[in-house]
Amino acid sequence: MLDPKTIDDSFARFLELLAYVRETDGEVLRSDLLFDIESIDGRRLDELLTSRDFDRDLRAELFGRLDKVETYGEDPPGLEVVVDDQVLSWAPSVALCLAKTLKGLPMGSLTTAAGGLRGARDVKLRGDSLAGTVHFLVDADDAPAFWRAVIHAEPDAVTRLDRYGHLPFPNCVFAPEVWRQINSFDGAILDNWPLLLANLAGLDDHAVRIWGENVESAVRQRLMSSVAGVNCSPESPGTHRNSAAMRRRRVRFGDREIVCEWHAKLQRDRNRVHFAVEDGRVFVGIFVGHLPT
Repeated sequence: MLDPKTIDDSFARFLELLAYVRETDGEVLRSDLLFDIESIDGRRLDELLTSRDFDRDLRAELFGRLDKVETYGEDPPGLEVVVDDQVLSWAPSVALCLAKTLKGLPMGSLTTAAGGLRGARDVKLRGDSLAGTVHFLVDADDAPAFWRAVIHAEPDAVTRLDRYGHLPFPNCVFAPEVWRQINSFDGAILDNWPLLLANLAGLDDHAVRIWGENVESAVRQRLMSSVAGVNCSPESPGTHRNSAAMRRRRVRFGDREIVCEWHAKLQRDRNRVHFAVEDGRVFVGIFVGHLPT
């Protein structure tokens, strides 16, 4: 059985996860079987929430939050799933997440660290051909990858990214008009969309650390390629000498103006994402086919 501190920590982190989702305008649904589902140590959730072995305030708050969560109004395709090689014999919500995701409506499974599942996992319905990827979220750190899967499945999500871009890319600051510049890319949006998302993910996950640890542009460029999978470079000395060209790279973010002189290359010869790394953030300023040099 899990020790009381582990259970208390799991309750506290799960409450934080619920609060995070509420701040995103995301919707949380639960199974009507939730309180009867066994934890990893064999006790049902309702037993854990009523046991005096654990923090009373945490138990009361979590029960109150979960009790108010709406149940999903449809039956899951099954109860038993296999996650990687681990059989979960009572996992209706995971089964429903799998079915919805395969229909192009990604759903994440909120869980606790005690279960040992987090991030994108291979899931299949036991005794069925239904199989795919489900994202398990233990805390807010797991969320960006899930939101990226959501917008990857929905190219029209670009219309909402001016408001929600911080969810898939929490380390990026986007210029106010940048999402309206997607049509400035050469080629079809369906071709450019996955390339754009992959480059933004690489910038968000790695650029701040690489910039903080290295000052030489050549080293940053090499590491962004090898570690982040982003082909990027700063402007050439010739472009720096062209004052008109450099003005095109100045972008206003609120009350400050930033020179987005680095650019990620979606393709070798076209489609650029101009950015700057400052103050522990990635400032994404311009989407464009190619700026004059």
